[in-house]
Amino acid sequence: MPHALAAGTILRLILVAIAALAVYVLIVLAHPTKQCGKCKGHRVIVPAPGKRGRPKPCKRCKVTGRHYRFGATAIHRFKWSVINGRHHTRLDGK
Repeated sequence: MPHALAAGTILRLILVAIAALAVYVLIVLAHPTKQCGKCKGHRVIVPAPGKRGRPKPCKRCKVTGRHYRFGATAIHRFKWSVINGRHHTRLDGK
């Protein structure tokens, strides 16, 4: 027998997903960048122990040590479009 989810269970899952998305948006607004995963924030990639070579600048973060979180650019563009849209709205309708 196939098991179907009840309407209340589906509604709870949707509400949890919306809450998780809202929390992620708030985190991205507060901290749009995170430590680069490739160089671990050190700005250079060090060869593994026992390997030859010298440290090279990280290309992923462009030697900043920071990397934008997923969706940070879009969220911040939307935020500033809302801020600028409200800022330039006139009360007399012109």
